[in-house]
Amino acid sequence: VLGSSEFLKHPIYDGLSVKVDVMSSTQSEDDARARHKRVDHVFSHSNLSKVEGFIADHGVAALFKKWDATIDQTFKKQAVEVNYLSHFKMMVFDVVSAHVFGQSFDMLENDQLKVIDWASEYLSFVTVKFVLGCIAKPFYKLFRPGANKSIRDFYAFTDQRIQERRMYLQSEKATKMPTDALQSFLQAENDGTRFSMTSTDVSAEATALLLAGMATISQTMCYVLHYMLLNPTVYRKAVAEVRSAFSHSHTVTYLESKLHLPYIEACIYECLRIHAVSNTSLPRVVPTGGVFIQGHFIPQGAMVAVNLAGANHHQEAWENPRAFIPERFIADPDAKKNVFAFSFGPRSCPGRNLAIRELLVLFSNMLKNYDFEIPKNSLFKPDVLDKHGNPQVMPSVQNLIFGPKYPDRDCRVIIRKAAKY
Repeated sequence: VLGSSEFLKHPIYDGLSVKVDVMSSTQSEDDARARHKRVDHVFSHSNLSKVEGFIADHGVAALFKKWDATIDQTFKKQAVEVNYLSHFKMMVFDVVSAHVFGQSFDMLENDQLKVIDWASEYLSFVTVKFVLGCIAKPFYKLFRPGANKSIRDFYAFTDQRIQERRMYLQSEKATKMPTDALQSFLQAENDGTRFSMTSTDVSAEATALLLAGMATISQTMCYVLHYMLLNPTVYRKAVAEVRSAFSHSHTVTYLESKLHLPYIEACIYECLRIHAVSNTSLPRVVPTGGVFIQGHFIPQGAMVAVNLAGANHHQEAWENPRAFIPERFIADPDAKKNVFAFSFGPRSCPGRNLAIRELLVLFSNMLKNYDFEIPKNSLFKPDVLDKHGNPQVMPSVQNLIFGPKYPDRDCRVIIRKAAKY
């Protein structure tokens, strides 16, 4: 179903539109394919390798600088308790904005959560729109009257970035053409082709990419750390792997993590499997003539959906699927191909390469440089078990994607600088 372009997206995806249809919401396979192609090079491994240093400076290096400064301000410079989700959000916003707009806004360095809050409010609105359709706007206006200003402010923020780019391209300073997603969209603006984009299309696609990247990657980082700390044996094994492979002062690159840190990679894929932040159904429309699926005839026009959580927890595909067992990917590395985290087929997530790279680089260096501990007053610890005998995971809420329900309470961790070795 997902691997075929004949199964068009269901009209329910209209709820994901940003001002107008974007590549994630359009039912036109041709439009989606054309826009995918415009950003494929931006998120290709070859292009991401070229800008790895810039991304590291505004990503993990900026995060560690913030943590070091916070620790150094504490008594005896020993440890500090932080909300790691808010830090991950600011870091990822800076990284994704570099790929979309060609610049980082240093949210992490300046502790700027305001724009992040605007983006989060917009995601809440999209969730309501996805469920309620055309009545979402008046419903939202009635029950969250202050939200409209946040949404307008976020639109203004992204539109200002686009206007700055237009002014740059018209100036004498424009000696080198940017290679980010925004530039690809601008080149398609009114280009006279069948897939020409309007100025509204450009704004909508850039906004959608920024929103989707910021939310999904930061939430995944949050759950990887959460699951590791709930499973101390896993955490210690991952720490031992990276500290035995690299010196304390070395910054681990993506390629080095791929070559030398299979267990950390397995931890990331296990989190993507057991708690993918996009664990929901992906509805499609059965094409003309109907189709047989596992012996059952489904008539044309019917809605069928692939449930990602169901695929990632299917007992015939995964042994003991409710347990966090990274070792399953060590025993069978090809099992990573069976993890449904970025969808599948021609409509899969265009930023999946960036997501995997960011996760690997972050955790490879984070576990090397710092020690982490669950606060004593946390409600969720390794010895607090659910009905299946596994560590109880903090509650989640679906805000288009799955994220912690009480982040201020549950996404807290004690950080110490690791002893040099």
